[in-house]
Amino acid sequence: MELCSSKTLRQVIDTEHLYTNTDRAWSLFRELTDGLAYIHAKGVIHRDLKPANIMIDEEDHVKIVDFGLATHVNHTERQLQNQQKRLQQVKFRMWFENIIQF
Repeated sequence: MELCSSKTLRQVIDTEHLYTNTDRAWSLFRELTDGLAYIHAKGVIHRDLKPANIMIDEEDHVKIVDFGLATHVNHTERQLQNQQKRLQQVKFRMWFENIIQF
């Protein structure tokens, strides 16, 4: 585990008025989504993502921290979730087609 002596996203939002610098905000957002995609690909779900659990280092890179509530989703669970999503999509399509017919 590395030492991260930097600010939280909450501190950056509050003290540096991040909302006024859209280029920086989008850059941080892209890094955050890349980090989330990485941990999700490894089967990890954070479950407590909030600005206080996102660190911004001196070089303006994002670090996701505090995995205390994280859970691991195994391959079978992910397959079931994907199948469930597909089933929900089919149900929606059937419902939508019925509405169009009337």
